Amino acid sequence: MRYLALITLLAIAAPAAAEESAAPAKTKKEKKVCRRDVNTETIIPKSICRTRSEWTQIDAAKQKQAQRDTEAMGNRGSGGGMSRE
Repeated sequence: MRYLALITLLAIAAPAAAEESAAPAKTKKEKKVCRRDVNTETIIPKSICRTRSEWTQIDAAKQKQAQRDTEAMGNRGSGGGMSRE
């Protein structure tokens, strides 16, 4: 009799636990966005597909690097030739 009650409880609890674990799995997948990358080594462009959030991170990193490069160029001075005085 005890086993029957235990088996009944397990049978009732198993589907409830499965429903709880399945709910977070239904997250919405982010749509892929493809961009064409023209490499200087070849004339054939290559498509690169990533999610919108990945492209946002890549663009932010490129922007930050460009800002650092621009600031570094500004700190180098005139670079030779005629001086501006």
